[in-house]
Amino acid sequence: MWRRFHLSGLMNRLFIVAVALSVLVSGYFIPRLFSLLQDEINLNDPDIQTCNQVRVPCKVLIENNEISVYFPDGTDSLVPFVVEVITDYSDVDQVNIKFFMSDMDMGINDFLLDNVSKYKWAGKVILPVCSLSRNDWITEIRLKIRNEVLRVNFKLE
Repeated sequence: MWRRFHLSGLMNRLFIVAVALSVLVSGYFIPRLFSLLQDEINLNDPDIQTCNQVRVPCKVLIENNEISVYFPDGTDSLVPFVVEVITDYSDVDQVNIKFFMSDMDMGINDFLLDNVSKYKWAGKVILPVCSLSRNDWITEIRLKIRNEVLRVNFKLE
């Protein structure tokens, strides 16, 4: 009887180790999978606006509300620059801007902008350098409006 109990205890320990490993592995891979799925954007999608960031606001109209992103001093890699987001939405709680490239891991480039006025958000951001000399950046603007998130994407030229 002692032998049977000992074997059962060993099985319990192995089961606990297997569950713990499963939790650790899934805790590592599942968030990365969701992150990849979230960042998957079709560059040929007609909803992605092309943005020439040479001191001209890039605009998109959503539900009769205009959202524009503006780089007053232009953009440059590894040099902080100002970005402004202006929107017709009056009840925006938070604005984030994110820079990424399709099929490229550029790390976390997500910036929280400051509320400058009722319709304007601004902040300094940094664009990283791509080691492959690519510059096909996508700018994602996220507006948090009444606990919902509205995403707008601009392809930088």
